[in-house]
Amino acid sequence: MASSSIEEGLKTYILADANITAEIGQRLYFVEAPQGESYPYATYRVISDPHDPESFGNVNTGQPRIQISVWDKDRYNAQKIAQKIRNRIQHYQGTMDGVTVTFLQATGTIVMKEPNQNIYHALFDALIQYNDV
Repeated sequence: MASSSIEEGLKTYILADANITAEIGQRLYFVEAPQGESYPYATYRVISDPHDPESFGNVNTGQPRIQISVWDKDRYNAQKIAQKIRNRIQHYQGTMDGVTVTFLQATGTIVMKEPNQNIYHALFDALIQYNDV
């Protein structure tokens, strides 16, 4: 069994890149950032996880879709950071903190403005297939 979850492995892998930490430091949070966090920062969440042995033939295999979002007051900076993260993980195969990733495909980045706020949200999804044995 793996020493961590795919979510923890993904976070560790992303934050191991000096170009990304130069932008967001260690400010990559699961689901939401602490209230009052300074910009820019990133969040990630599992939006689906058909962890179904019938689909994959192994109870230790999963295929979650994870959404990664970058938040900033500058639209273009949010988009630039999201692209750096996307480039870091796109097509990755290997071990992420004890979890073996066999497939990783990221979608294109979109940018949205939060309603009635001067905050931009650049996001993309990543489909990951892994085996944690």
